[in-house]
Amino acid sequence: MNTNFMTRTTKELLPITKDKSSGNSQGSDELANLYNESLIAVSAQTDIGLIRSRNEDSFAVADLTTGKAELEVEYTSHRIGERGALLVVADGMGGAAAGKLASEMAVTALCEDLIHDSANHSFSARLANATEVANRQVYEFASQHPEYTGMGTTLTAILVHDNSAYVSQVGDSRAYLIRDDKIHQLTKDQTLVQKLLDDGNITPEEAVNYSRHVILQAVGPNPTVNYALAAIELYHDDYLVLCSDGLSGNVASEEILEAVQNSTTLPDACKLLVDLAIERGGEDNITLVIARLYEVKVQSDDQIVPDLNLYKRVA
Repeated sequence: MNTNFMTRTTKELLPITKDKSSGNSQGSDELANLYNESLIAVSAQTDIGLIRSRNEDSFAVADLTTGKAELEVEYTSHRIGERGALLVVADGMGGAAAGKLASEMAVTALCEDLIHDSANHSFSARLANATEVANRQVYEFASQHPEYTGMGTTLTAILVHDNSAYVSQVGDSRAYLIRDDKIHQLTKDQTLVQKLLDDGNITPEEAVNYSRHVILQAVGPNPTVNYALAAIELYHDDYLVLCSDGLSGNVASEEILEAVQNSTTLPDACKLLVDLAIERGGEDNITLVIARLYEVKVQSDDQIVPDLNLYKRVA
């Protein structure tokens, strides 16, 4: 495969503050006019934290139309082409170097499959298939290398096309939507503590004393994987946020909203939130991706709040 995995930092940052008088984002008009298409601007940051000896998180930002997938990038922006744009975060596990290998392998496999697939199916089906491909590659590698038996990773991805976002999740890396001064969690943690809460076996107060690191689903340990899927409608000035539990475990959703609203640029928002997670202990690796949508071509007249009950399990 000739996927162009690259590292690039775009120096011309778009401000993320709004012009309150017009409702438009400063800088968005000239960028949108340049391409006459919907655009996405993305910033990402990852940090080892204060306790772990290695960073087992991975992320990617991919322009699926041009085939450029960036695995290390502070800021980038591009037109959303016919194949869409991809955001993905993975949090590896398995000890030694297995966790990092699993997360990188899963992220790379997901990007490559979505770049090179036939595009004959719906975007949600393509994302589901790519998740299965990622799981199969990690599982088969571990099966062929006994020293990596049990390696795995979370995998949360958002595929953006036109005015839609398709979300897939395995594990507890989260996705959020920020719209109109509100933040919506688009994923539900696939963890033991979340299941105990859902089943009514513990209260939210009791959940604080349970380990949040015990996940019920992961990419890699088994030949098949269960994942959650959803689709939401997007609008101009929406933000999409993905993060590993090193951030969500220490920073509340309302604090994520506040950081995005009060920062001048996306990299500023990323740095503020990662620094906050470190300040509060930094006991895990911390990875964060924030994207902003510009000039999205809305298909309907009414703004639709995402139906967070769209999630379904697929074997």
